[in-house]
Amino acid sequence: MPTTTVDFVVIGAGIAGLSAAAELAAVGSVALCEAETQPAQHTTGRSAATIIDWYGGAAISPFTVASRAWLASDGSGRADSPLLAGRGLLAVAQWQGHHRPDRAAAVTAADVLTMVPVMRGELIADAWYDDEVSDIDVAEVLQVYRRLLVERNGRLHLGARVSAITRRGDGWVVSAGNESISTAMIVNAAGAWADEIATLAGVQPVGLQPLRRTMFTFRHPPAVDPKDWPMVLDLDDRYYFKADAGQMMASPVDETVDRPCDARPDEIDVARAIDELNAATTFSIRSVTSTWAGLRTFAPDRGLVIGRDPHSSSFLWCAGQGGFGIQTAPAVAATITAIVAGTEPPVSAEALAAASPARLTGRAGAQA
Repeated sequence: MPTTTVDFVVIGAGIAGLSAAAELAAVGSVALCEAETQPAQHTTGRSAATIIDWYGGAAISPFTVASRAWLASDGSGRADSPLLAGRGLLAVAQWQGHHRPDRAAAVTAADVLTMVPVMRGELIADAWYDDEVSDIDVAEVLQVYRRLLVERNGRLHLGARVSAITRRGDGWVVSAGNESISTAMIVNAAGAWADEIATLAGVQPVGLQPLRRTMFTFRHPPAVDPKDWPMVLDLDDRYYFKADAGQMMASPVDETVDRPCDARPDEIDVARAIDELNAATTFSIRSVTSTWAGLRTFAPDRGLVIGRDPHSSSFLWCAGQGGFGIQTAPAVAATITAIVAGTEPPVSAEALAAASPARLTGRAGAQA
């Protein structure tokens, strides 16, 4: 098997790997290796596609906030083709006492019915509205990063499952599909499979756990026009829904422990969400038009895992994105690039330390 040589091998072509590879291609040669025949086959392509600055808490928010400017343009610095569209988020609850983000405005049950007329106002005891929540054009984000990768002469290897990773001097040799690639540095952006990739490389896993999230679509009553409704989130995590391509998209907000796989929805989760939605609204859902599921992969503390492995400085983690991968991707990719290039990252030193894999792998001293 002939061996090619690049500066960076990025493993996994979901949004994390594709964005990291595209940005790294500006500072060196890149090979992006993906097991599937298309990028973003798993979690990235099954997202609710929304940016919420406070979602995920203090460990995630700096990366989301730092990503907004990139997403608010076309990804190339021009503001004429934004990747974001206004949506707004309406949060509701059947009792009071839920946390409200500082920027969100409290609203009444009457306000809720004005914004989303299908809600059952008599069940709403607490509600607030965040008008800065936006939809993300995920398909276009992926296309922008793929174009950047090609323009910067990065190589995308599809159908190239990584089967072996071996040390060679100060670098690595990666066997991916029929390719053997020599590299000075690996970026592990393999999502639910990131711990498995680490094990292949002889690097200590960080304890990532894939959790299944179910989604489905259904038809709304003909008498209502939901295209301008905000996304609706139940604060007790029983459901969320929003208009999507002429239908409604919804989720039971489930987090079911799973393994790295091509996730499939469970009919019980869909049925539970339908029951909750029918109780909370006047939708009267009787059937769905499509169902799917994705894996949201979390570190034990639910923070990102971004940066050099503490025991192997040429092995970089770009993992643990959970449900925040798309909204944080621009800042995470820029951070990975800044780490290897020795430039200023787009987030603070505190945010970078909170995402460091060193917090999950014990001692932070040795560098292999």
